[in-house]
Amino acid sequence: MMYPNATHGLERVYQSQVIALVAAVLMIIPVINILAAIALIVSLVLYMIGINEAGKDDESYKTAFTLIIVQLVISVLNSLIGGVIFDLVNEALALAVLYFVCITTNKLLKNIGADGRITDRGVVVWKINVICTIVEVAAGGRCDTGDGHRANRRIHPVYPVPAGCHHGAEIHWRTGSGCICRTGAVNTIWQ
Repeated sequence: MMYPNATHGLERVYQSQVIALVAAVLMIIPVINILAAIALIVSLVLYMIGINEAGKDDESYKTAFTLIIVQLVISVLNSLIGGVIFDLVNEALALAVLYFVCITTNKLLKNIGADGRITDRGVVVWKINVICTIVEVAAGGRCDTGDGHRANRRIHPVYPVPAGCHHGAEIHWRTGSGCICRTGAVNTIWQ
């Protein structure tokens, strides 16, 4: 049995991750960082399109897509209200999305007769992320930047939020647990 929608959807997911990785690296270059932030937004949209498309072949991808929407809502609430509980819920949702994507892809690969070494990688990726998240949460996952803000050491997908940052930024985007702010000529990542 073939899964054309999942194939195309997962290809879009892969492309979105490549774009996000390149854009995250380019965020440190002052002139290019605004374009990199836009690329991160495009990456998130492409990721969501890919997961939604894959959902046409398996319900678990639809569940992952729904969880992504819930994660976006939680992140917007976190940016407006704040609080550790939103950070923890966001981390749990990110893990749940990864679980559904990895395990479902693993199942589909087994259905088409893929090599066991390939199908086992999805489970390994899932377990590594669970361990990393547990360590991050146990260690506090955050550090003080020295200016009253707290910074998260983890890279998250970036998307726009409707309200200004609490530090008076002109433009900003919300990440999994922070916001990227542009305040005049100074660009910073607050998390």
